[in-house]
Amino acid sequence: MSDDIGVSEGGRRETNLPGDLMELRTELERVGAERDRYRDDLEALRRDPLSVIQAKLTYLGDRINRVDRRIDRLPALLLTEMQAMQQLFQRFSPRATLPLIAGWALSPRGLLTLTDLIADTDAHLVLECGSGTSTLWMAYALQRKGGGKAIALDHLPEYADRTRAMIHAHGLDDFADVRLSPLVPRATPRGEFLWYDFDADSLAGPIEVLLVDGPPGDTGPHARYPALPVLVDHLAVGAHVLMDDVNRRDEREVLDIWLSEVPGLSRLVPPGMGLELLTVTGCHRRD
Repeated sequence: MSDDIGVSEGGRRETNLPGDLMELRTELERVGAERDRYRDDLEALRRDPLSVIQAKLTYLGDRINRVDRRIDRLPALLLTEMQAMQQLFQRFSPRATLPLIAGWALSPRGLLTLTDLIADTDAHLVLECGSGTSTLWMAYALQRKGGGKAIALDHLPEYADRTRAMIHAHGLDDFADVRLSPLVPRATPRGEFLWYDFDADSLAGPIEVLLVDGPPGDTGPHARYPALPVLVDHLAVGAHVLMDDVNRRDEREVLDIWLSEVPGLSRLVPPGMGLELLTVTGCHRRD
C-alpha cells in the first residue's frame, strides 16, 4: 500500500497532500517567514535601537507626506470629474438608465475626452479594447455627429452581453458593435501575448480613435502592450490613442515601450488623472 510519501532533492520527506492541506502548509510557511522577519527586526532593535527607530520614523514620515499630498489633490480632482460629468449631460440626453461610473469604468474626464475626439475630428471608426460605459457614450457621440461606428472588443461573454443590452436599451445599435473576442496568443515584436481574437482586416476603414482599456492586468504582465503592435498598420494618420490606468506601473511601462517602438507616435497633454493621450503623425507603419 502506498503511503504517498517521497523524498525531496534535499533529503526532506514530503507528502502528497490534498489541496486544502497543501494550502495550509503554504500558509504556515508564509507565517513562519513573516515571524522570522519580525524576529530579525527585534534583534536589530536590541542591537541598535536608536538607528532602527529613526529609520522607521523616516519611512513612516515619507508615507504620511505622500498620503497628505494625495488628500490635498482630491478636492480639485473631484471637482474636475464633476465638471466633466456635467458637460456630458449638457451635450447628450440619455434615453435609458445609465450604468454607474465606478470600479473599472472610464472616468468622466476620460469619457469627455473620447466624445471630444469624436466631435472635433473626422473620426468615424472607433475601436475600443474592452467594453462598457465608454462604448455607450462614444455611440452617443457618433449618433450626434451623424454617423460612424464604435467597435468594442470584450473577452468575457457576460460583459459583452451586458454592454450589448445597454446599447440596445439606449437605441444605439447602429452606432456600436460589441464583439466577443476571446484572448488568444498573438505574435508581437516582444514575443507572444494573450490578446483579443480579432481580425483588424475586417474593419471598413482605418481606426481614427483607439481606446486601450483592456485586457485587464490579471491576464498577464504588460497585457495591453499588443494593442499597437497588432493594430499599428490599421491606424489612420492623425489617429488618437487614449490609454487608461496609466497611474499603474504596468501601463506606464507599456506606454514607454510603444513610444520607443512606433515611429510617429507622440504624447499629447494628459487629459486627466490616470489617462494618456497619444497621436500618430507621419509614417508609422512598420516595414
